Amino acid sequence: MSPSRRAARSLVPALFSALLLLGLFASAAGAEGCATLYRGSKALGPVAILEGAGGPFVSLTDVGALLGFTSAPLGEELHLSQGNVKIRLVRDAVAAWYNLYLVPMYGAPFERDGRWWLDIPSVQALFQNFTGRGDRDRLRFDLGGGQTPAPAVAAPTPAPTPAPMPMPTPAPTPASKEGPRLETLLPGSGRQPASQEPHGTALRLRWSTTRERVRAVIDCVDGATPEIRLAAGTVEVVFAEAQDPFDGLASPYANVTTSLRRDPKGAVFTFSSQSRRVEKLVLDNPRRIVFDFFFGSPSEIRPAAAPQAPALPQPGLPKPKKGPAPKGRLLVVLDPGHGGKDPGAVANGVKEKAINLAVGLEMEKILKAQGVDVIMTRRTDVYLKLQERTDIANRADADMFVSIHANALPPGKNSSGFEIYIMALPTDKDALELAKIENREYVEGKTAGQAVDRKTEMLLKILGDMQQNNKINESTAAAEALFRAGKSHGLPMKRVAQAPFFVLRGAGMPAVLLETGFLTNAREAKLLAHSGYQRRIAEAMSAGVLDYLR
Repeated sequence: MSPSRRAARSLVPALFSALLLLGLFASAAGAEGCATLYRGSKALGPVAILEGAGGPFVSLTDVGALLGFTSAPLGEELHLSQGNVKIRLVRDAVAAWYNLYLVPMYGAPFERDGRWWLDIPSVQALFQNFTGRGDRDRLRFDLGGGQTPAPAVAAPTPAPTPAPMPMPTPAPTPASKEGPRLETLLPGSGRQPASQEPHGTALRLRWSTTRERVRAVIDCVDGATPEIRLAAGTVEVVFAEAQDPFDGLASPYANVTTSLRRDPKGAVFTFSSQSRRVEKLVLDNPRRIVFDFFFGSPSEIRPAAAPQAPALPQPGLPKPKKGPAPKGRLLVVLDPGHGGKDPGAVANGVKEKAINLAVGLEMEKILKAQGVDVIMTRRTDVYLKLQERTDIANRADADMFVSIHANALPPGKNSSGFEIYIMALPTDKDALELAKIENREYVEGKTAGQAVDRKTEMLLKILGDMQQNNKINESTAAAEALFRAGKSHGLPMKRVAQAPFFVLRGAGMPAVLLETGFLTNAREAKLLAHSGYQRRIAEAMSAGVLDYLR
């Protein structure tokens, strides 16, 4: 090959790269602005940005192209692929598929002007799985205009105070309605959030960890707006008041310690840590104030030292009396499914709504006799929307939510047995189909079936949220306790399974859905209609509730 030919050939890759960058610059110019994507210290190229109430947002196609991904919009989904890596985003969903795994995100992607957009923290969380998490691979965005690049998932470069970054609620435009609000806090940097009078009551504190992050979640009453104070190594969160006694205050992680003091100005929670970055996220329905403490690597996060065992009583001295339980009376919300204009399943002359109510009322009697407070979502044959049912439980700050149903199958199929479901990815196709059936009351009208099936499918996409995962663990333990109690009482227990039920999604406490039997099975329908068998179910499930809560 001649030298001139070789030289011409060697120019092809460079020309291709130049054309790609030119295309991206032209693409970015069509949006409201342009940012530069960095991988570590290396500038990869421009991406289009869009300002909005939850922004800035960046073009997913631009980011993917700079990282070597090809993109393909398919209806409500955007598919990104590079070799064996497949990323699938769904419009209006706050989790995305990374190969076979769900990745939780702060906001949801949306389409506008023929583009797919996503907030910067979510883009970093998603693509950092591909690029890696070392300092040389961390993704960041230089928004231009002399601004420091948007912070990556490590220690941020000191910069002027970023504006609070509310995350977008999925919609055709990013500012359609308020959604979760994310704010990066930098203790010790001299930057303070806007001061505000503390308002509302803190109810409890919950903990979890994922990779290099420790998460602290303060459950609080709706509308609570605590004051945030920052100092070197500490974040103070001030509420008007805090529940007494307060559950979950002690941190299970040595890297983040907590304390609570009560003074005339309110209840002051102090989080102390040497984390590289702290992020605050506000979530609603129910209200939660979330703090994420980011460290350099998962190996930095250490469990807290186990508390010292109490000293053994000396011989001859009286044993100390056992004190009262740290919590007050237990509260359970029982939710007899369907009702009123919605009969539920109807087969073999039996209506599901009547069975559900009868079992629920029996459980109420038994639990109250055991000293448990009970709230019924309905005591008569009335119709309630699914959201109204979990709203009752959340307003009451219940310890457990139990939704009572009976099962059914299409013609030509037959099954029997007692099933217990939790809100999670479906165990199998049958579980998904059952969820679609139970969710049908969520949408009314001629196209209700198709609409709710789409909503059920969409619900699958949001189960990567961290708080949902914590609730899944608690609900699984509750479901297993009820399953054991059912077996010990001689009920035909079939399985504990998972499915995306709307009625469980909104509950802010451990929640289970009971399918007490199949009305389409003639023998089981006859049993379920019998008051003695309804009492037996109530006794078994009440025993399971007590076993879990106590």
